[in-house]
Amino acid sequence: MGAPMPVLVMQGVALVLIAALAVTRLARAHPASVLRVHVRREDEAAEVLMSLGMLAMLLPTGWPIPRSGWLALFALAAVVLAVAWVRGRRETACCVPSQCGHHLLGSVAMLLMLAAMAGHSAGHGHGVQSAPGNPVLIVAAGVVVAYFAIDVGVCVVRGRKRRESAVPLVFRHRTRLIARVGMNVMMAGMLVSMS
Repeated sequence: MGAPMPVLVMQGVALVLIAALAVTRLARAHPASVLRVHVRREDEAAEVLMSLGMLAMLLPTGWPIPRSGWLALFALAAVVLAVAWVRGRRETACCVPSQCGHHLLGSVAMLLMLAAMAGHSAGHGHGVQSAPGNPVLIVAAGVVVAYFAIDVGVCVVRGRKRRESAVPLVFRHRTRLIARVGMNVMMAGMLVSMS
């Protein structure tokens, strides 16, 4: 991740914005709100966690949570999202489709990035070096990068379909798709740079 400072700043701003949108959706769609049917809380929480984890990787000064803490958080998130994904496939009460499968792969991607950074502390910012040539990590990262690339295409196709919506902008389908594309591109870029 030897990206120039302006690119790192733009990524940081995008990650803060993605997290802020998810937090806003969580706050406005509390259980007593009529907007609650437009939010899957586990998806929004996963979005916040991934945004903060990626932001920690970009910061040159580090982050207060050590690498082992991030590993534990993303391992726990992967388990919770896997359970929610299996349960959510049978549930139709919410009008927003579950993204738990997607966020599960995002958690796996974060675990791969953290594993690739073995021997480094959190908050790498510039010139992150990966663990040298672990073939299992390289293949797994390649599969996840391919998924993110395909998902970007799917999001673009879905975003082109015109949908009228009376819900606030933060809850709209296109807003979520734009954030998802941004996160996909950043995660794929980090994985490629670490492989």
